Amino acid sequence: MIRVKVELVPFGNEDGAREIAQMIIANDGTALGDIGNYGFAYSSDRHDEGDGVVKNFGRDEGIWKLISKCLENPEGMTPEEEDFIDILWDRMNGD
Repeated sequence: MIRVKVELVPFGNEDGAREIAQMIIANDGTALGDIGNYGFAYSSDRHDEGDGVVKNFGRDEGIWKLISKCLENPEGMTPEEEDFIDILWDRMNGD
């Protein structure tokens, strides 16, 4: 699982840092080798949220490309993938 946290650091003052967004990305275990299928969920303190899947992602493309793909138009989900995404939301919300 990959957890991405975004912090706002007002005027570079670390004492005032606060988390403003979070994303969780998890491999769903359905692909092999150099290809991965991922589920993701993200939210921010501005109630911007989303979830979805990224299928057939080449692992050699790297983490920033994976994050970018998550934020682009994700592919539709099957009911099984929706159940997987529900688990990610629970994880992100501390349940």
